[in-house]
Amino acid sequence: MDWLIAVGFGLLVLTAAMANRTNWERRYILVSYVGHAAGTAGLMYLFGHHSDMGLYEEYALQITRALDTDFRHWAPEVILMVLRQPNDFPINELGSTLSQTGLAGIVFWVTRGGSLEAACWVIANVAFAGQVLLYGVMRDMVRKEEWKIAFVSALLVPSVAFWTSGVLKEAWCVGGLGLLAYGAHNLLNRRQVLAAIPAVMGTVLIALVKPYVLFGIVVAVAAVIGVRKGRVRLVHVMLATAVAVGGLLVLTTLYPEWGSERLGDSIAHQRYNNQLSGGDTQIDLGNDLDALRDTSLFAQLKVLPLALLTALFRPLPFEARKISQLSAAIENTVIIVLLVQLFIRAKRGQLLREIVSTPILAGSIVFVLTFSAGIGLGAQNLGGLSRFKVPMMPFYFLLLLVLRRRVAAAVPATLRVVRARAPRATMAARHAKALELVGRRR
Repeated sequence: MDWLIAVGFGLLVLTAAMANRTNWERRYILVSYVGHAAGTAGLMYLFGHHSDMGLYEEYALQITRALDTDFRHWAPEVILMVLRQPNDFPINELGSTLSQTGLAGIVFWVTRGGSLEAACWVIANVAFAGQVLLYGVMRDMVRKEEWKIAFVSALLVPSVAFWTSGVLKEAWCVGGLGLLAYGAHNLLNRRQVLAAIPAVMGTVLIALVKPYVLFGIVVAVAAVIGVRKGRVRLVHVMLATAVAVGGLLVLTTLYPEWGSERLGDSIAHQRYNNQLSGGDTQIDLGNDLDALRDTSLFAQLKVLPLALLTALFRPLPFEARKISQLSAAIENTVIIVLLVQLFIRAKRGQLLREIVSTPILAGSIVFVLTFSAGIGLGAQNLGGLSRFKVPMMPFYFLLLLVLRRRVAAAVPATLRVVRARAPRATMAARHAKALELVGRRR
C-alpha cells in the first residue's frame, strides 16, 4: 500500500511537470526524474536506516501509531510539532529538527505502510516539483538560447538530486524554494495577486526546516528588484533597500539568535562545538578553542574570507572521503574551471554588466555569497557542507553557466573579423615573398 501511494503521487507530479512542455524539455524532465529515483536508491544504500533518516523513521512511526490510535487527539499535536510548538509528544527535545520530524510523521501516516523507502520517494517528488517550478522562473528570466542552461541548473545538478531524494531537510527546503520563487516571480513580474499563496507556502516551509535560508532569499529578492528590467534606477534601488531592511528586521525579530546583537555569539558557539567534535573532514577556519571565546561579531568576521572560500569551493577531490563527498568534489572542480575560464576570457567590466542587466543573475550572486557566508562559518565538516550547499547550487550553476555562454558568444564575433581578414593578409604575404624570389633571381 505504501509504495502504491508513493508511486501514484510520483506519477502525478511527473505528469504535471511534463504538461505544456516542448519535446526536449520532456526528455530532460524524464532524465531528472530518473536521477531523483537513483538519488533515493543511493541514499538508502549509503545511509538507509543508520543515519538521520533512520532517526526520523523511528519518531515518524511513533507519530503514525498515535494518529492511528486517536486521530482527533493527536492530529493537532502533530501540527504543533511541525510549527515547533510545545505538544504532548515526548520528543520535544529535538529542537530545530522538530518540524522535520513532524513532516516525516505526516508522510509516513499518509503512505500507510511505514516504509522509509516509500517516504523517501514521496519527499523526493516534493523536491522535484520545487525544482520544476524553479526552472520555470529561471527560464522566464534568461534568454531563450539559455533555457537549457536554466534546466541543467535547476534540475540536473547531481548533488541537488542526491540530497533532496530522502527524508532530509534539504528536500523540503528545495520544494519550498521552488514554491517561493514561483509565487514571488508571478507576483512581481506578472501582477498575479493569487501568486502570493504559493509564495507564502514556500516561505513557511523553508522557515520550518531551514529558516536561515530566508536571510539570503530576502537580500537576493532585493537585488532582483534593484536591477529590475536590466537597469539601475533610483526608485528601484530605494524599493530594494526597503525590502532588504524590512525583511531582515522581520527575520531578526522572529529569530533573535541571528540578530546583530547575538549573531557573533551564535557563530562562536557553533564554531566552538565544531572544534570539539573533531573528525577526519572537520572544517578548520584557523582559530583555536581559546580564540573562539571572543564572541564579538567583529572577531567572527575575521575568518569570513576563508569561510566563503570553504563554502564556494570545498570539498576538493583530494579531500573526499566518501562517494557523496566525491560527487560534490567533482562539482566544485567544474565550478573552479568555469570561474578560471570566465576571468581569463571576459573583457573588463563584462561580467558586471551582464549581472546588472539580468535580474536573476544579480539575485543569484547575492544569494550565493550571502548563503555561503552563513554555511561557511557554521558548517562542521565537509560531508555536512556538501549537503548544506544544496539550496544555493542551482543559482550557483545558473550564474556561472550563463556568464560563460555570454562571454563565449562575444568571442566568435571578434574571431570572425580576424578570419575574414586572414586570407587577404595571407595573399599579401605570398605576393611579397614571390617578389622577393624574383628579385633574387635577377
